[in-house]
Order: sequence, then structure tokens, then C-alpha cells
Amino acid sequence: MKTKLFTRFFLGLFFTATILIAQEKEEEKKDSTKVATKELPLEPERKISFNTQQGTWMSVDVHPDGKTVIFDMMGDLYTIPITGGKATQITKGLAYDVHPRFSPDGNSIVFISDKSGSENIWIRDLITKEETQLTKGSNQKHFSADWSTDGEYIVGTSGTSNVKPYLYHKSGGSGAKLISAP
Repeated sequence: MKTKLFTRFFLGLFFTATILIAQEKEEEKKDSTKVATKELPLEPERKISFNTQQGTWMSVDVHPDGKTVIFDMMGDLYTIPITGGKATQITKGLAYDVHPRFSPDGNSIVFISDKSGSENIWIRDLITKEETQLTKGSNQKHFSADWSTDGEYIVGTSGTSNVKPYLYHKSGGSGAKLISAP
């Protein structure tokens, strides 16, 4: 009787330990995929991949040298040779990056992203890959942005119910409203 009870006890302990170890490994696996940041506190639940030859509802711009196109698709930014070929991903992740525009010298892009938790204007240096958040709004939505012809300023549209254009220096600041009427 004692032997059976002893055997059952150890079998139960063994199965409980096996289940706990499996749960710990599953938790470790989940922790290794966490990429949340203080700016964008979301964590991916799953990954998808896709391959496509066409897109819709995309913003497109041509590099000043006329050889490269930049576009947005599914919340990420890509470049592709103007003659066609394989697209190169510029941004990726949970952030929704859209409306890219090349700077007049072609070394940077301006785009809209919600990676700070709200839609703001961002600049990415294409050479160093450094990104700078130009606007810091938490309740203003930025819908589009483009460079001035000299590359020193960015005109971006912003608002919640009345969208208006603002002028920002590329190094930052609060911007200046260009018109007061909607």
C-alpha cells in the first residue's frame, strides 16, 4: 500500500513538474518576442509574411536622381528601382509608417508615423538610418508632410477636426501655422 502511494506521489510530482517546465518554456518564448517600447507599448501576438506584386492606397515619391521610388505598404516604407525589381524595406515593426517624401538632396525622407503613440512627423536620414521625431503631439493628427525646395523646412498638415498646414524647420520646433482658416 505504501509503495503504491509512494509511486503515485512521485508520478504526480513528475507530471506536475513536466507541465510547469513546459509552461515556463512557453513564457520564455513569449518574452523573447516582446518588442514593446515606452513610445509604442504594443507587443506582437503573431507574425505574418506576404509577397505581392501590386498595392493600393499607397503614397509614392521619386528620388531627385530619378532612379529610385519610395512607397508605403501595410504601414512600412520601401524603396525600389524605378525600372522595377526587388523592393528594399526601410522601416518595419508595429508602427504605422506612411506618406514618405524624399528631401531635395535625396539623403533623407520625411514621413508620418505613430511610433511615438500618436501620428507625428518623422525624418529619417537614409545614410545613417537615424530617425528624428519632428513633431511631438499626443492629440494632434498629422496627415502628410513634404519638404520645401531648399530642404530646410517641412510643411505638414495637422489637426483634429480642422486640418491646417504648418511650417516646421527640419531641426525641430513648434512650427508656424500657415493659415488660420480651415
